[in-house]
Amino acid sequence: MRATAGMAGQLLARGVGFAALAASVMLALLAGMSDWLLAGERRLFPVQYVRIEGDIRHLDEARLMRALSTGVSGGYFSLDIEAVEQRARSIAWVEDVQVERLWPDTVVVRLREQSAVALWSGGELVNARGERFAPAASTPMQGLPVIDAPPGSEAEMLQVMARLNHSLRGQGLKIAGLTRSRRQAWVLKLDSGLELHVGRQDPVVATERFLELLPKLGEDRVRRLARLDLRYPNGFAVVWRQDSAPAQAEPEGA
Repeated sequence: MRATAGMAGQLLARGVGFAALAASVMLALLAGMSDWLLAGERRLFPVQYVRIEGDIRHLDEARLMRALSTGVSGGYFSLDIEAVEQRARSIAWVEDVQVERLWPDTVVVRLREQSAVALWSGGELVNARGERFAPAASTPMQGLPVIDAPPGSEAEMLQVMARLNHSLRGQGLKIAGLTRSRRQAWVLKLDSGLELHVGRQDPVVATERFLELLPKLGEDRVRRLARLDLRYPNGFAVVWRQDSAPAQAEPEGA
């Protein structure tokens, strides 16, 4: 009885071992077959063309193609669309992307490029949602206002800048630079070159005060101003352009 039980145990162990071996061989065969099928697919149905679509103004297409090259090197049917999209999104200028196959051998990559509305003081760009992004290569961006403020305040700074531009529009002016220190002191630089120092005041309220001063200063004096300090409750201080100080003394009261 004991001998029979021992023999049965040995047979069972051998059966389990054989099954495990057979399973391993089968998995190896399947893996090899899978590799063979993929190699055959790449040979019979290769991706030969990548078509980039979208309004591209700043994105480096050569760099984009280098980023996509590995992802589209396989076969048409085995193409991992999600992986290709992730590779495209690794390029800072890409805001959104959609990838699809186009029979028989083309991959279409539709892109929407980031829209830069401001330049952050550290050299990064800011999009309309107040998100900073940093292209790998410096791209000349002419005419963007420069923002210098504590990190995390990007969206708020864009909102303030929009309100300031709305107030200044009537005078044909707009913000060229907007600074807020960690102590909440504001400096506004206009596209005319004039700097407005308003301290911790609400910059929009201070700008309205500046606009009220313009008729009192006169157009000629305004053109000669380099800096206007509005931090004083009952007056203001001015700094004239070095080569254009007026003969008359500047007004001291608001």
